[in-house]
Amino acid sequence: MSRICDSIRYLIKSIMRKLCVLLAAVTLFLSCKKESNPEGGSICASKMKEKFNSELKCITKNSHAVNLYSGTYKEKLVYFSNTMCINCGTVPPEFGYTCDDEKINFENFDDVENVKVVYNSCTKEFID
Repeated sequence: MSRICDSIRYLIKSIMRKLCVLLAAVTLFLSCKKESNPEGGSICASKMKEKFNSELKCITKNSHAVNLYSGTYKEKLVYFSNTMCINCGTVPPEFGYTCDDEKINFENFDDVENVKVVYNSCTKEFID
């Protein structure tokens, strides 16, 4: 009987140790968060929104706006404004900026990859 009790105690201690490790890992994972500001978006995205602020505008919700975008160009993350317009023949952006405020001229905008909206001028929200 003593051996059974010892085995049960050992099993319970082993389970408790594993639960403690799991709880610590979950706590660490949940405590990690992206660097952000109160408006939403990353610090870099907010900085770029301010840089392009005079260009960003909502003309007609869901059909014509100038939004902030990001993409990868020659292995660098760049931010640029671009016109979203269903019925307009618009010219693609000629340049963008890195988070370090380096101006990057696009030789060919088709080479910009992973383009995504960062800030929507109509909803005035950062897009994650």
